Amino acid sequence: MQVLAPSEGDRPRGASLPSGLRSRRRGQLSEAELEARRRERHEKIAAKLELARALLGREDLGADGRAAFRARFPHAPQEMTHTASFHVYVDGCEAALNFIAEAELMLRDPRSARGPDCGICWDLLYHVYNWQQFESLLPDARPTLIDLLAELKQAVADDDRAGIVGASKHFEEILEACQNPPKFDR
Repeated sequence: MQVLAPSEGDRPRGASLPSGLRSRRRGQLSEAELEARRRERHEKIAAKLELARALLGREDLGADGRAAFRARFPHAPQEMTHTASFHVYVDGCEAALNFIAEAELMLRDPRSARGPDCGICWDLLYHVYNWQQFESLLPDARPTLIDLLAELKQAVADDDRAGIVGASKHFEEILEACQNPPKFDR
């Protein structure tokens, strides 16, 4: 039996094909090739599952995450590394597990479970979105904050109250970084 691999037009723009199907974008896979790729995928998932078990088995995941972020981003403010650790290592891991658990419950009993509900999906997306924000800010947090501080000083010197409020709010948002993902019109 031959299984048709998805073509470029069958996937959303910007999305990549699964690694096992990249070599034959428009071709066909034999049953043996498909089985070999399934085994390879299973082995990769098993390795990732072991990493997840090691991560979740840590005694103080939040503290370990904060230490890792401080080591990786030594110039970032402590508030940023603390919040990043929360989104990635504390609540983010739990949100990912909740999503995976709900998906499995649906496979076990499709009639009684509906799969991950909107709240579970939103929680996971919230933490992923905040990590994305950190990923863009943390590497150069110090220069970004210094530029923003210069903006704030200029607004004070100009007695620009709206500029002071705007810069202060932006400064606080960067340090707290608990933002919701943007809303898109349907």
